[in-house]
Amino acid sequence: MVRRNEAKMNNRHQTKKRLSGLLWTLLLLTIFLAGLLIWTVLNIPRPLPSLSRETAEYLAMSGVNNPVTAVLLNFRGYDTMLEVMVFLLGAMTVWSITHAPFPARVANPSPVQATAVRLLTPLVCLIGGYLIWQGAYQTGGAFQGGAVLSAGVVLLLISDFIWVPRMHSLPLRLGMAVGPLLFVILAIWGVITEGSLLKLSPENAWAYLLFLEAGCGISIGLTLAAFFAGGRPLGDLREEPYKADQDDGEEG
Repeated sequence: MVRRNEAKMNNRHQTKKRLSGLLWTLLLLTIFLAGLLIWTVLNIPRPLPSLSRETAEYLAMSGVNNPVTAVLLNFRGYDTMLEVMVFLLGAMTVWSITHAPFPARVANPSPVQATAVRLLTPLVCLIGGYLIWQGAYQTGGAFQGGAVLSAGVVLLLISDFIWVPRMHSLPLRLGMAVGPLLFVILAIWGVITEGSLLKLSPENAWAYLLFLEAGCGISIGLTLAAFFAGGRPLGDLREEPYKADQDDGEEG
């Protein structure tokens, strides 16, 4: 017994040493990164460089009247394309890990909550669509509108509407992929017609960006809702339907 206790004490001591070394390493790394950020901020040139004059000069060629939208979707559209791709990759990662932990049965939802969600969901969709549309003229756009649309989906998820967990994954997959797909199509179209990646003709840029904003808004809204759900829904692509009781039995 004495030898066993001594062995346990030694193991604990060694474990504490390892954790202590790891914590010190993380602490030093954090201090280094914080110092690097502080040094970078202090060495930013003054006055700050600005491209506002160039943006205003070429704003008429972007197809929109809002300079922020012009930069994000036209002048530096490849940045936004990569951001949308990262959103899609994140959703794919979440779906590859597990199923969404939806209950097998509806747990007697409150009639007040259910009625409120039924009234608010169409209004949320209307506000999200308006934000996407007005991004061409003033503050708004796909990210803002998509965030509002995701809030509407989250309301449905937390209100125990039985048809939401039973939705097949194919429409959701297509909805989350429509934004990145439109970006890729526009990138290829720009190479074919204008000889440059994501370069849009000034005459038709407004129509292209309108479709792009709508597609990205839908993709961002569904992707954020997928993050909240925490897993993939019912599978309809080479996968058996999800049964909560069966998965719980396997884990136990």
